[in-house]
Formats: sequence, structure tokens, C-alpha cells
Amino acid sequence: MWPHVPSARARRVPDRCRTTSSCWAHDADPARPRLSPEERQVLLAYASGLTLGATACRAGASPHTAEYYLDRVKEKYQQSGRPDCARTDLAARVREDGWAED
Repeated sequence: MWPHVPSARARRVPDRCRTTSSCWAHDADPARPRLSPEERQVLLAYASGLTLGATACRAGASPHTAEYYLDRVKEKYQQSGRPDCARTDLAARVREDGWAED
């Protein structure tokens, strides 16, 4: 497990949620919105600079579906008090939340 992510046992997450993507979806940090694995995948790809079409292709979804996921991500950040409007805002959130892929 990554050092900045508490273990699943420490957070009392069920055994079925012990994969990395599921752990992110069950993250208890109140400042970090709870994203589905698909939302997180689209967020990371789009925030890294890929076009919406390339992001959709990477996620195995249509551009419409990828846009829907991005809209949901933006809404969740808005609800957590950390609004973002542009790709640069999303990239900043990815870095702030420790989700940047190395």
C-alpha cells in the first residue's frame, strides 16, 4: 500500500474492497471526494493532458460517458468545497489529493 493511504484494515473496509481502486472509492478523507474507479480513471487521464476523446478511449468508454464522469467529478469537488472548472484545476486537485501517477 502507498504510504499516504491508510491500510484497508485501519479504515475498516470490507475484504472485497482491498484493491487499490476500491480503496480509493472508499476513502474516508472528508476533503477528498469519493470517486468511483471509472471517475478516477477518467480524471487522471484527462488531468494528465489527454483530450476528451483520448481519455474516453483509454477508459474504454464513449466521449459522452467520459464527459459524464468528468461532470460527476467536478460536482463532487464542488460539494466538498473545492470547486474546479478547468483542466488545470483538475490537475491541481489530482496533485493535492496524492493521486498523481508516477
